[in-house]
Amino acid sequence: MNLHSRVERLELAAREMAGADAEAVCEAVAINELCETMDAAHAAHVMEQIADEEAEVWSGLTHRFVAMVERRTTTPNDPRPFALPPGVAQIFLDDPRASTAQGWDCEACGYEVPSVKSMSPMQRVWDGYNYIAFWSPDGVYFASCPLCGSAVGQMAWLAGRSYQSRLEEAAAAKRGSYEFN
Repeated sequence: MNLHSRVERLELAAREMAGADAEAVCEAVAINELCETMDAAHAAHVMEQIADEEAEVWSGLTHRFVAMVERRTTTPNDPRPFALPPGVAQIFLDDPRASTAQGWDCEACGYEVPSVKSMSPMQRVWDGYNYIAFWSPDGVYFASCPLCGSAVGQMAWLAGRSYQSRLEEAAAAKRGSYEFN
C-alpha cells in the first residue's frame, strides 16, 4: 500500500468521524477552554450541576456557563473574550438576579459584564431619529472590564464600532485572524 492510498483512507475515516461527532467535539473543546479560565472551585461546581441529571435548579453561574458554551459552539468566530474570571463567576453564584441580558459590556473587548435589571420601566432615549429603550439597572457590578480594564457601558462595544469596521472584523474572523483594530 502506497502513501497516497493511506492518506486517502485516513481522510475518508476523518470525514466519517467528523460528521457524527463534530458538534460534540466542539462543545467539549469549548467546555475545557472555559473551565481553564475559571477558579477550580467554580468549575467543579458547574460540572457537578451539569452532571446531576436530577437537579431541578441550576445556579446562575451554571446557566451563564452553559450560555457561553452554546454561544461559542454556534458562533465560533465571535471575537469577544471567552472567559469566566473568578470575580465574575462569584457574582453569578451569589446573586440569582445577575444577568448579562441588559447589554452591559466592555467598550474595548466586548466582554459582557453582569448587572441586575431594575423592575422600573425602560428609559427612553432620543437618538435623533427614534427612541431607543434601555432597562435601568439597579446595579452594574463593574465600572471597568474585569479582563482588560476598559470602561463598561450599555451596548458600548457594539456602539463603538462602525458598520464598516464590524464588516471587516467579521471577514477577519472568517479567515481565522482575530487581530482587530
